[in-house]
Amino acid sequence: MRKFLLFCFALAAFQLSFGQLTGTKTIPGDYVTIEAAITALNSQGVGTGGVTFNVAANHTETFTVPAAGLITTTTGSSANQIIFQKSGAGANPLITAATPGTGTMDYVICFSGADYITFDGIDIQENPANSTATEQMEWAYALLKASETNGSQNITIRNCAISLTPANTNSRAIYSNNHTTAATTQLVITDVAGTNSYNKFYNLSVSNCYHAFYIYGRSVVDYYDQGNELGVDGPNTVNGLGNTGGTTASYGLYCYYQNDIKIANNTFTGISDMGSGAQYVMYLMTSTNANVDVYNNTVSMAYRGTGSFYALYNSGMGSTGTTNTVNYYNNSIVGNSIPNHTSGTIYFIYISTGGVTGNFYNNSVSNNSVGGPSTTSTGSIYYTYFSCSPSSAGVANVYNNTVANNVRTQSTPGGGATYIFYNAGSAGGASGVYNTYDNTVSNITIASSGTTYGFYHIPTAGTKSFYDNSISNIINTNGTTYGLYVGNGTTGYYYNNKIWGIQMNSTSGTAYLYGIYLSSGTNMYFYNNYISELYAPTSSSATAVRGIHVNGGTSHGLYNNTVYLNASSSDPGFGTAGFYASTTPI
Repeated sequence: MRKFLLFCFALAAFQLSFGQLTGTKTIPGDYVTIEAAITALNSQGVGTGGVTFNVAANHTETFTVPAAGLITTTTGSSANQIIFQKSGAGANPLITAATPGTGTMDYVICFSGADYITFDGIDIQENPANSTATEQMEWAYALLKASETNGSQNITIRNCAISLTPANTNSRAIYSNNHTTAATTQLVITDVAGTNSYNKFYNLSVSNCYHAFYIYGRSVVDYYDQGNELGVDGPNTVNGLGNTGGTTASYGLYCYYQNDIKIANNTFTGISDMGSGAQYVMYLMTSTNANVDVYNNTVSMAYRGTGSFYALYNSGMGSTGTTNTVNYYNNSIVGNSIPNHTSGTIYFIYISTGGVTGNFYNNSVSNNSVGGPSTTSTGSIYYTYFSCSPSSAGVANVYNNTVANNVRTQSTPGGGATYIFYNAGSAGGASGVYNTYDNTVSNITIASSGTTYGFYHIPTAGTKSFYDNSISNIINTNGTTYGLYVGNGTTGYYYNNKIWGIQMNSTSGTAYLYGIYLSSGTNMYFYNNYISELYAPTSSSATAVRGIHVNGGTSHGLYNNTVYLNASSSDPGFGTAGFYASTTPI
């Protein structure tokens, strides 16, 4: 009897070892379909050295049931990886979704607590037979969790084309979230193994999705997702977002509760043919003390909706920093068209964060058009907004950014403030440093009676340095206009800046054009600045043009500045002032 039992145990061990998948498998061949390979993988697991499924080029299949693409194996590891990849010359293998879907959590491929899996060159598309939102797929590739202690990690999706349907307002190409396949109830993570971390998505082509990427982690700092990357190893391209007449906000990238995330080389193009729904292209939110790198991304879209438009928007990813670094550089917000703008706010770049080191450099917001001859376009426009307020003393650097050749058009001049550069934040308080230099503003057409700011510079950092910036050729403003507006703080140095070529067309006697305007603060020093060619050709104010205006604060210093004014007006009451002080702050 004992020998028989030992034989049975040995046989079971042999069968288990033999049953695990290893080496190279072919589809078709070893398995007829990807669906069949996934079934085998879930039941047998992966063995020593991992398994590679070579899927023949031009292979196509339609999943037979909605759960056919669910991968539940937990046997993948760094040494035993699972790879599904295109093999041979020809078109990528194509998976068509099953029909019909059954609700609001339908997927084509889903990882449930799985690790170390790669899908390389496997395209996904919606099934045209799925004609309603209930039947249609919400997610092409979904990364979910098996439990509070088992997330999906080291998943790579690359070299794939993804096409769902924008008619489904919940359709997303890549979806990663803090829940299981059973319900969207957020899990209470108790172990870092329960995060969706170290996942990579690159060389993806996304179309026909209401949203493109959705990356959402646990809301507790210790259990944020870690080290996810989008586009780092190869550019992702998203062509079009939202749907015709959409009233629900659309997101190209929706990102929450991440640390050490890298978002790079992504291009968002095409049409967002929305109704009143807002368009967020890159949307990053709350992550305390997180490291963030966003670089080399391009947004160039036509947003035809009447709502708000946000090209690159971060409200709190990297906030409350004590040790972290946030970097936003080499991003291009170029050639965006927003012809039907009404009263919604437009942020081409909005960064409100708290990196102890905050870097914002080499970004370009250029050749964008807002409004048209039949639109009011009275909402506020922020071309760049950067605010950095960490909890610990730090350094904020804003340099080598360009805002150029942008146009706002209105049917008739109406309200709507314009901020070309908006700089704020504490940089960590009295010991913080805020540096702004080598930035360029040029060729901006405003066509609004709202207030215009070339630079709205109001950091409260302990020391502020603002130098070698150029502000020129701002035209057709119809409200009060500031080349450089300065306020807040205790010590600031403003030098070697050039402000010229600004024209305000207001006929109002209460609208003014300022080269430099000092609102408040203490110990603000202005020297070696050059101000010229400020024009208000229809103004009736006796001091409509003011080269340097000191309005408040104490203990300031102004010296070695050059102000050259040769403005005239059709109104006889017009006048100018090279230097104007409305109080006695010097």
